[in-house]
Amino acid sequence: MLIVFAGLLGPSTARATLIGDNISGSGFLLGPSSATIGAGTEFYGLLGLVNFDFGANTLTLTTNSSWDLPIILVGSYVFTGFDDTITGFNVASTGGWGGTVVNNPLFSGHSLTLDLNATWAKADSKLIFNIETATRVPDNGATVAMVGICLLGLASLRRKILS
Repeated sequence: MLIVFAGLLGPSTARATLIGDNISGSGFLLGPSSATIGAGTEFYGLLGLVNFDFGANTLTLTTNSSWDLPIILVGSYVFTGFDDTITGFNVASTGGWGGTVVNNPLFSGHSLTLDLNATWAKADSKLIFNIETATRVPDNGATVAMVGICLLGLASLRRKILS
């Protein structure tokens, strides 16, 4: 029982979802400046040539172009204001994309930065990132106190039964 009690004393983390987060975005020809993550594409870059679609734990970049030539992308894009802490950000699938954004995705705390300055993509390509998040479960002093009182009560009851 002491192990259970000790586990309640320390903070823990739980897997979180991005759905419902109201985030801000900035970057070269990016619009809108903020969006709530849900169904559909949240942001458009380079006058609609690149879509930024956040899911529960993903970010998908797609290109919209009828050209058969690769699109050379420019600019950095920063997304901030995620409710939970981002603990990991990595490429899941490159699907026609290449360059620095594939090799160097950056994250810290509650933000993501995508450097598209040396990035290219074929027409109608898809790049998917996995986003790992954790939410801190706050220490709850009342819960810890209640568990302690229950443990004392159980110990007292045990002593009464045994005597």
